[in-house]
Amino acid sequence: MAVVQTPVMHRGVIFFLAVFCWLLTGTASHALTRPPVAAPFISHEEQLKEESRWQDGPALTEGVAICYEMQSGLFVGNDPINYVDPDGVAAIFINYQGGGTYTIDNPSISALKDALNLSAKSSKPGNKISELTIKGHANSELIKFNWNERLTATEDGTVYLDDKRKDDSEDITDLLRKALAPNAFLNLLGCSTGRGKGNLSQNVSKALPSVTVIGSASFTQMNRPFKPNTIGWKAVYQNGERQFRMYTK
Repeated sequence: MAVVQTPVMHRGVIFFLAVFCWLLTGTASHALTRPPVAAPFISHEEQLKEESRWQDGPALTEGVAICYEMQSGLFVGNDPINYVDPDGVAAIFINYQGGGTYTIDNPSISALKDALNLSAKSSKPGNKISELTIKGHANSELIKFNWNERLTATEDGTVYLDDKRKDDSEDITDLLRKALAPNAFLNLLGCSTGRGKGNLSQNVSKALPSVTVIGSASFTQMNRPFKPNTIGWKAVYQNGERQFRMYTK
């Protein structure tokens, strides 16, 4: 019987391919069986004890709740200076009585004040704001523009802009009254902004008697990135009193 001799070169190629396949399957198997690295997690109880930290959650997409009780560090990639709102949750939308609109994609205290001052100083009714929508991570006491800046209100009906980097807050109650048109709407779209006694929406409505203030009546809201609305139950306030609840999309 004839014996077929395998050339030395062919043997080398076969050996190389065998080693390559072994390495490939071994590495893949290791990757598949390697346990995932757990992200740092801060419990709801811990956050309630340390509210001054105001931590954010991971990047959100449509259908995900806008809450601030989420995993620490993921929302800003541990870089709150350069990576503030990657998911597009925070935004300010303004409608004017004259029909114009204005959107602030990267909201801040200064950007909101600039827009309010323009309307407040104008003598033309068409330049007054008929609807102001503020979207962002929130709880029942505040709504955030970014990592450091937020809007809040006291139970006596005073609205403040607050920067964590500074020791004082700025009262913008009078500025809002001058900038908003009679019977305007102010939407505070974030988790829990209209939930519970003495919530943010209720307190803001005390400061603005002629304005209808709308906030989240539930613990969560479903975010619609880059759009002036959220999905979920809302509470409608006038003069510090809740008028009714409604579900919006």
